[in-house]
Amino acid sequence: MPLYWVGHAWKTAIKNANGLEKDYSDSAEARAVSKRVEQTREDYKLNLERRFLEASQRDEIDLAMKLIKELDHSLTESETAPVPETTRGIIMQKRTREATKELS
Repeated sequence: MPLYWVGHAWKTAIKNANGLEKDYSDSAEARAVSKRVEQTREDYKLNLERRFLEASQRDEIDLAMKLIKELDHSLTESETAPVPETTRGIIMQKRTREATKELS
C-alpha cells in the first residue's frame, strides 16, 4: 500500500465507524467500533513513533527516513509537534551522508 493511503485509510475507517455509530445509535457494538478504530490508530501511531525514535538512536538513517514519511501520512498536524527536532536531525544526517557519497 502506498504511504499516502495510510492516512487516507485511517480517515476512511473513522468515517465508516462514525457512520455505523450514527446509523445504529442504539447498538453498543456499533458504538464500540468507533472506539476500536480510534484505539487501533493510536496504537499504530505510538508504534510508528517508537520505531522512528529507536531507528534514529541507532543511526539507521534510511529506516528513520522511511518512518518519517509514514508518520507524515499518519499523524495530524498537532500530533507531529513533538517530533521536529529529531526529524530535523535525521534529515541533516541523510543529507550529510549523501553529500559524502557524492564526494567519494
